[in-house]
Amino acid sequence: MSIFNFGRKSSPKTETGWSDGGFPWQPLHTEFAVDQARTASNESYVFLFKHSTRCIISKMVLRDLEAHAAALSPLGQWYFNDLIADRHVSNHIAQSLSVRHESPQLIILRDQKVFWNGAHQGVSADQVINLLRH
Repeated sequence: MSIFNFGRKSSPKTETGWSDGGFPWQPLHTEFAVDQARTASNESYVFLFKHSTRCIISKMVLRDLEAHAAALSPLGQWYFNDLIADRHVSNHIAQSLSVRHESPQLIILRDQKVFWNGAHQGVSADQVINLLRH
């Protein structure tokens, strides 16, 4: 299941955010939440996923990430931005991190800096796992 209802049952909402069989999405609805996520990158990797509900590529990337929840969720804190519903948040992410807006887009933060930024078909579970393999 996913954070959005794509013909499937919607994901349950938990205290920390949206969960999908172990994938703890934390929604980003405000600029303050983005700033808090950035601060959290001092402690662990932070993943900011910007998703367009109107884009089939974004939908495919989201499904790929969620299909690999067991491998990905322990890597750090995962945040989700619905850029259609919360475009101002998406704009804040781009401006505050000095990254070009794209969708779908995954931005990995560490120590409040952009560690990696990928978009479109360049975002996959395998790509993330390979980047962080020690």
